[in-house]
Amino acid sequence: THGKYQAKILRSIRENPRGN
Repeated sequence: THGKYQAKILRSIRENPRGN
């Protein structure tokens, strides 16, 4: 499982709700 990857994306979205 790639929980780290998902967590990283989730955090990125949290910090960038605009979706980059």
